[in-house]
Amino acid sequence: MNRELIMRWLDKAIEQDPGSTLYIEVASHKTAKLWIKEFSKEAKILAKMGEMRAAFLVFGVKGTPDKHIWVTVQTKFDASRVGFVEKRNGGWETIVLNPEEEKWRRLQQMKDDLLTLNQIIDIEGELTEEEEKFILSERSRD
Repeated sequence: MNRELIMRWLDKAIEQDPGSTLYIEVASHKTAKLWIKEFSKEAKILAKMGEMRAAFLVFGVKGTPDKHIWVTVQTKFDASRVGFVEKRNGGWETIVLNPEEEKWRRLQQMKDDLLTLNQIIDIEGELTEEEEKFILSERSRD
């Protein structure tokens, strides 16, 4: 099984809003089982590397009456993106972290820690051209 393909689909699944389901058509139930095994293995690795959203992915197989077979990747609610602040007056405020802002924060931290572009790609997966330019630009001098 092509690891790069698995990682690209995982990246796409992680980007989705909680409650979303990604469907990937496969040739057979046997192939679907292999995909799920690989998805599970790679998601565990990503979660251990700090990509907590990977821990909220649920994998399955769905068949249709017309004999199509789909591997499903469902994004469960990621509680780590939502926080609550109790105000002095007794009210509550909801705070939602923007995943895109979090990615830029992580990129800045890795850049400050002097990680190479390849090391960052190993951690974050594929980067946009803008993100790569940011990493390769002059390092901050704090």
